[in-house]
Amino acid sequence: MSICPQPDRVVAFIATVVLADGTVATSGGKVVKNVAGYDLAKIMTGSYGTLGIIVRAAFRLHPVRPARAYVLRTGPLEEVADLAREVIGSQLAPAAVEIDRQAGSDEAVLAVLLEGTGDAVAARAAETAALVGGAVGEEPAWWARLPVGDTTAKATATLMGVNALLRAARSAEQAHGAAVAVRGSAVGVLHAGITTPTAAALAGVVTRLRAAAPGPGEGTVTVLTAPAELRAGLDVWGPVGGLELMRGIKQRLDPGRNLAPGRFVGGI
Repeated sequence: MSICPQPDRVVAFIATVVLADGTVATSGGKVVKNVAGYDLAKIMTGSYGTLGIIVRAAFRLHPVRPARAYVLRTGPLEEVADLAREVIGSQLAPAAVEIDRQAGSDEAVLAVLLEGTGDAVAARAAETAALVGGAVGEEPAWWARLPVGDTTAKATATLMGVNALLRAARSAEQAHGAAVAVRGSAVGVLHAGITTPTAAALAGVVTRLRAAAPGPGEGTVTVLTAPAELRAGLDVWGPVGGLELMRGIKQRLDPGRNLAPGRFVGGI
C-alpha cells in the first residue's frame, strides 16, 4: 500500500457498481460535462461496501517520469513541519513531500521527491536542498510504507495542523506510556502506528491526536486497525461532518440495509 502521492497513479475515473437491488450502474467518462446525479465512483470510494459493490474500475494513468531525486532533512518536529510548508508553497513542484517521525523521537525526517527530466530534476533538487538545509540522497527505507504499531490510525490535518499532530503524538507517548510513530504526506494525510499497554491508554492517545485534529474542517483521526481487546468501546471514527447526508445516500441506495450494515460511520 502506498501512502505517498505518485504522478503515475490516480484514483478511479470510471466505475461500474452493482447496487443492493441488483441494479448495475456506471459512473464517469472520458469527459465530465453537464453531469447530473450521483458521482458513483467517488461515493463508493471509502464506503466500506455499505453502498454497493465495485465490479469494474477504469483508471487514467500517467507515464513514470524519466528521472527522480530525493532531498532529505532531519530536524526538530516544528522545524521540519515549517520547512515542509515552505517546500509545498514554493515553485519547486515536488511530486511528494513526506514526513517520518519515529516513535519516541523529538525529531522527524523530511523527504522531498522531485520528478521530471534529468537536468531539471538535478537543478530543482539542488534548490530544494538549499531551501531546507538538507542534502540529495537515496529513497528512504520507510518510503511508501505504513508506520509500525499494534494499532493503525489515519490522521488528516491542514498544512498548519501537521506540526500540532507531530507534537500531539509526542505528548501522547509521554502521558500514556505509548509508542506513536507518524508518517505520511506533509500536505496533511498521515498515518500513525500506535502501540499501547491498555485499551484506556489507546483511547487516551486517540483523544490527544483528535485534539490536534479537532474536526472535519481542520482534520480528523480515524482508527483503521486495532487488536480486538483494545478496540472494544473505542470511537474509531471521531467527529464526522455530513452524517445525515451520508445516511440519506445509504437510504437511497440500500434502503433494506443489506450491504455491510453498521460497518461505516454512524452505524451506516
